[in-house]
Amino acid sequence: MAALVIAINVIGRNATVRGLMVTVDYKGNDTLISQQTIEKNLLTVMPMLTTQKVKEIDTRAIREHVERSPYVEHCQSYVSILGHVVVKARQRSPLLHVYYGGKEFYIDRQGHYVPRSKEGTAHVMVANGHFRQPDTVVADTIFLPLMEKDSTTMHHDLTRIWRVAHFIDQEDYTPLFDQIYINQEGDVMLTPKLGTHVVCVGDDENLPSKFEHLMALYKQALPRVGWDRYTLVDLKFKDQIVCRKKDERK
Repeated sequence: MAALVIAINVIGRNATVRGLMVTVDYKGNDTLISQQTIEKNLLTVMPMLTTQKVKEIDTRAIREHVERSPYVEHCQSYVSILGHVVVKARQRSPLLHVYYGGKEFYIDRQGHYVPRSKEGTAHVMVANGHFRQPDTVVADTIFLPLMEKDSTTMHHDLTRIWRVAHFIDQEDYTPLFDQIYINQEGDVMLTPKLGTHVVCVGDDENLPSKFEHLMALYKQALPRVGWDRYTLVDLKFKDQIVCRKKDERK
């Protein structure tokens, strides 16, 4: 039996690859890169991939090439028992669709920069506004968790927006909001999907307390007085919410 297994393995390694099988795990997100694109890119840089012997296949090189795509978070590559080169890619999960000056891009849930895609649009929360730093700070090397820890970038408006959006995502509040933006005063603002008001978060400090008060308002007060009662819900003040009615002046 052992000799048979070894013989099958030797024969299999010397056999020609039977084909390429690519799959993409979108994790419930919109398509930014397709299986066909990954396959086409692979065969462009490795044209002999499907005509090589199994033992000649460099699965590490395949994995590294696929993971160079800004849309791919992780890739697994191997040769199946039947001789197929199997590539399993996992697409990044966009969290924000950012309009920053003259640039447009995504930020994924891990904080990576993700460029726009010609293959689809991610329907996620929009981030824009009056950014105080020029759009020259935007680059494909952006990684927000590192910017948070860097004293030179931790107070950038993009970092502040990311911190609030990341908190909202972690607490499963994302379905409540359409937009996050910086107003002319430099406050972080939110546009809810329900109602005609906007939410002023202010800075990105004390977020658990601020959203605890906001959720109390959403669950207890607004269903009773009406979701169109206020134009502004202000969370900037410690341990309180200030609401402005429609007929009140600024």
